[in-house]
Amino acid sequence: MHAFREAQRMQKTILDFWFTEISRKQCWVKDDAFDALIRVRLAALHAQVNRCELFA
Repeated sequence: MHAFREAQRMQKTILDFWFTEISRKQCWVKDDAFDALIRVRLAALHAQVNRCELFA
């Protein structure tokens, strides 16, 4: 059950970022500050995915 809850938390983090916290306009405009925000908020999760560490 723990893995399922963790998956839900990660999904909520990603979906909230892209669909709640930012505006649609931000997705289509070149913006170094926005790119940095994406790295800060999602880089650790992305790294875990790349290392196949999720749900092991």
